[in-house]
Amino acid sequence: MIKKIVLGLILFTGLILHGADKAGDSENPSTVPSMEKEFYTGVYIYDYRMRTLAAEQGRSYSDLMDEHLAKLSSLGINAVYLGGVGSQNIDENLQLFQKHNIKLIPQLDFAYFQASWDDNTLETYAKNAAALINKYKGNPQIIAWSVKEEPAANSMDKLSVYYQKILELAPQTKFNLICDNIRAMKNVTKPVPGISGSDIYIFWWEVSAGGYWASPAFALKYLRGKAKDYADEISQRNSDFMLVLTADAMIDTSLANAISDPRKLTYIPEAQREAYIAKCKKFAADGRMGWGQFQKDGKTFYNVWKYYHPPANCTKAMIWTGIMTGAKSIYFWMYAPQTKADSEMTFERASYEVKGEAYIALGRDINQTGPELKEYSETIKELSPYRKIIVNMTKLSETPVKSITKNIFNNAFAYPGINGKIVVLHNAEVGTWPDNDKIYIDSKGNLKDYKPFTDAVTALCEIAPARGEGVYDLVDGGEIKESEQDFNFVYPIKIPPGSGKFIFVGTKEQFLKLYKQIQH
Repeated sequence: MIKKIVLGLILFTGLILHGADKAGDSENPSTVPSMEKEFYTGVYIYDYRMRTLAAEQGRSYSDLMDEHLAKLSSLGINAVYLGGVGSQNIDENLQLFQKHNIKLIPQLDFAYFQASWDDNTLETYAKNAAALINKYKGNPQIIAWSVKEEPAANSMDKLSVYYQKILELAPQTKFNLICDNIRAMKNVTKPVPGISGSDIYIFWWEVSAGGYWASPAFALKYLRGKAKDYADEISQRNSDFMLVLTADAMIDTSLANAISDPRKLTYIPEAQREAYIAKCKKFAADGRMGWGQFQKDGKTFYNVWKYYHPPANCTKAMIWTGIMTGAKSIYFWMYAPQTKADSEMTFERASYEVKGEAYIALGRDINQTGPELKEYSETIKELSPYRKIIVNMTKLSETPVKSITKNIFNNAFAYPGINGKIVVLHNAEVGTWPDNDKIYIDSKGNLKDYKPFTDAVTALCEIAPARGEGVYDLVDGGEIKESEQDFNFVYPIKIPPGSGKFIFVGTKEQFLKLYKQIQH
């Protein structure tokens, strides 16, 4: 009884603070939600790769792309980041993408920023980029333009000059910028890209035999932390957060075979190289942590999975993590149906035949059995009713929800014109796997002995609504009642593994006003 009284006093204090921190009073001005914004769920495709595949199959590029865009559209994918776009083939692509109602972020291959450019070169490329952008001014199929990805942190000032030069000639340009390190994002200055984000690739580990264990739990934890860092930086710049994920498996032959020659290990301090090599070779001999060793012509070759395929429930978990941290669009790198070279490559052969990195990508599972594309499609459908809410809500600094149940995470959001808080909950309990020191990746890049959870978790959440407020389910429109357990302000909320839940904390009147925004 004493515990219940103390909890009540603590939550009463929180109730007062909650009442004083209404989203509509300070952080959520009564503005009209944007009807122009869309929630994009996309993939990366590379123009040159699809052209290679078309040539191998004796088909036209248009015919091949038409087939694959139809497939992507049927899965609910509504956007593509198209890499390696030349000025001569953008018309063809625009017609194809328009046919399937898929929007486009073209990466301008012919005007792709290089930090080594001198002032005259930069000016010339800015004119070339602006000329093409002006040609398609106002085209509704184009979301934004990319002229650089993953810039070095120390090149951001020069990239900003490049943006400015393009804007002087094409002032309507909306840029897309993806960074692979937070230092670069921190260095973003005006003009700020309209869409900013990061390619936070998880389900990998430091193949230098250090770093972290290759477990789903650690991967998802890493994503939550990194996504929050980027979301915070991007929100300060009034840019839309685009989160890029990967469901690919990638083998890194060149790095793996560097252990055969200590002179190539320049990234490892010389005093640590012997121990590093011994540890990697032990992993390879045991076939652990994604490593393998193979014999060819009397020599030993090595290989390692730099990324492995996210197991069941994990593609869903990555997407919901993005929504929970405030992402306005989700893309996966990359959609890449297998070329002849891809289909003939094996983990063993790559160890001695491939000089650089080899990729086995998301698209490979179209005609195979991987869960990635299917899960992506399922999650898109799951989120579809909340598209308008996702793109218009703004992450708040505090949340009224505290999870009692392990591995249930949440963030709170404001919504224009609504007094109250939207809360996105996420269940990061995805499955079980062997102990960390027994992790094995099979020859196809899949985590062995993984068992996905199938049953929803009843998450117990402490929530202290203010007087006159309640907790409401944005899925079915009903009110969520307190638990019958001997605790005040504890609410049971069911969430499937890897998935999430939208709830609302506020008055019924405000809830019904918000609920009308949902597409049921």
